[in-house]
Amino acid sequence: GYFDKLKISCKGAKHSYNCILKCGPDLGLILGLLLSEGGHSRSKRKEERIVAVSNKKIEFLKHFENSFFNCFGDKPAGKIRLQKDGVYHLNIGYDLFSYILEFCLEYKICRAWDKVLPSFLFDSEEKTIVSFLKWFRLGDGSICNTKTHKLIRFHSTSISLINGILFLLLRLGILSRIYKKIPKNNNHHIAYELRIGNREDVIKLSSLTGDFKDLNINKLVNYSSDKLVNVGSLF
Repeated sequence: GYFDKLKISCKGAKHSYNCILKCGPDLGLILGLLLSEGGHSRSKRKEERIVAVSNKKIEFLKHFENSFFNCFGDKPAGKIRLQKDGVYHLNIGYDLFSYILEFCLEYKICRAWDKVLPSFLFDSEEKTIVSFLKWFRLGDGSICNTKTHKLIRFHSTSISLINGILFLLLRLGILSRIYKKIPKNNNHHIAYELRIGNREDVIKLSSLTGDFKDLNINKLVNYSSDKLVNVGSLF
């Protein structure tokens, strides 16, 4: 049909977007950075919808720009700018793109602790899932890297998002654990950490996402909290 040739745009708008979005590494990267480092909000003054992403590494936002063009067929609305706090910021789109996110990709206007994983990711191809996990971890995750202990972690204030990532990992045959961190300050939200600590699972995930290089499984030791022998293979 003609849908792959049509564009979505508004009258007088500078930007237009593809009608058909293809799953793959580019879409995985976009969603990974949006759900970890992105914001979908409404301005108080003009009630204008705003979609943006920020990170301390300009390279991440350059990768985002490239994947955005490959996926949506147009550039983001703004340019990468360095803010006073030393963080790079990119305005991605406004009202039209906001509605595309909400009704096509299930990312509504919300606060960080209300983010959810788009349901179509659960049925996506492995390359889309792997790309999402890689870029979400780079955006809002961490690793522990010593000679004998290696951990891969995902962080979020949204339990729904963390649960979704847990199921994505299970799709890859990787077992993970969720840890709840209650803040001492009542003004802060509860934080959740999803941790991959079993050495076989660390090896498997790292081989897909590149978190570690040249891992030697014989030199790694399991953390006691994650020591469930061969439970991953049972799943």
